[in-house]
Amino acid sequence: PGRVVPGRTVRATAAESGLALETRDAGPVAEGDVLLRQKSTSEERQIAALERELVVLRERRSHQQERIAAAEGQRVVETELVTLAGSEAEGRLAAVQKGVGPIEDEISARVIEQRKAESALATSEHEILKGLAAGQSVPRMEVARAEAAAATGRLKVEQAEFERRRGAETRTEEARRLRSEIEKSRLDLAVIETRIDDRAVLLEITRQIVRLEAQRDELRREVERKTVRAPWAGQWGEVGPSEDEYVSRGDLIGVLTDTSIYGFVGEIRDADLPWVKEKQPARIRLRAFPFLKYGILRGHVVQLETHLSQEPPVFAVEILLDGDGPYAPASGMTGHADIEIFRGTLLGYLLVEPGGRSSVSGLIERLSSLRAPQNGSRSPGPDPAGREPAQHSPEP
Repeated sequence: PGRVVPGRTVRATAAESGLALETRDAGPVAEGDVLLRQKSTSEERQIAALERELVVLRERRSHQQERIAAAEGQRVVETELVTLAGSEAEGRLAAVQKGVGPIEDEISARVIEQRKAESALATSEHEILKGLAAGQSVPRMEVARAEAAAATGRLKVEQAEFERRRGAETRTEEARRLRSEIEKSRLDLAVIETRIDDRAVLLEITRQIVRLEAQRDELRREVERKTVRAPWAGQWGEVGPSEDEYVSRGDLIGVLTDTSIYGFVGEIRDADLPWVKEKQPARIRLRAFPFLKYGILRGHVVQLETHLSQEPPVFAVEILLDGDGPYAPASGMTGHADIEIFRGTLLGYLLVEPGGRSSVSGLIERLSSLRAPQNGSRSPGPDPAGREPAQHSPEP
């Protein structure tokens, strides 16, 4: 015999000391409902201030990321332009050193040779005319013209030499300038690669955000510690504090009873105690629901208790009901529980029963006595055919 009890009951207590800002009246509650909220104005103000700072920092981080992305695109373009300019300068330098320079030198050498030949011819003609002029064979005007032509030829040779030197110097200067451009391109690439962008600023902003989020989360946990919520759905009762009342740490604020799980607590005899074990199946019949009409509830043993404070001691067994019964019980209903302690044959039951082995031994001795000869009668001998007499086992 016994009665239905709630399957789970928790006595909710305050985790922190403080003023009760919100309390829950007695009645049904859902999982996660607030049962007690203590005053935490200071923490909430700090959380609000941190949230505002986080909004500003997140906006700064977003703008910084956009700037970094734009700078990265610009860096790629600048790298391509500098690389292209350096490649062009290297190509022109190669042309100056290997192509244009030798050709111009060859042209200048041929021009000089031609100028020297013309100068030698003019000089020779002048000498001839000068000799003829001594014999009055050629007018002095012709001699003067030949002398001028010879001088012009010498000047042209000097001019060709000058042009050759100037071309060589020009090419040398061009090669020097191209080398400077190539070196500048390399330096520009190095500067672009090692340019200090805004990533350090972005990293510092990110660190500030992480630090403020950690402070905010710690304050939220502090506020949550001052808030007691229902761990499951059930019935909330025995409410202790009221609003605007100071609550100390550990004070009882109420009792939450789980209405989705029920148990059955009954008393058993001390002689039945050795047979009852945890996890044994049980069948419960409640007086409010006759089992012939409504059926039975099923469950299993979860706990055994001995109450020594009473005289005589009381042995109690707690059974947890399954949630899929034919009807829903209510706390306080009385009834009777049958615990299945053994399943098997009668002989197996006698063998496992405390003191059952002696009972089985007595039963075997009795059966043996029934088989023994009684009142001086002799056992039947073999039949004429030499067969053994039939052995009849007595019924147990």
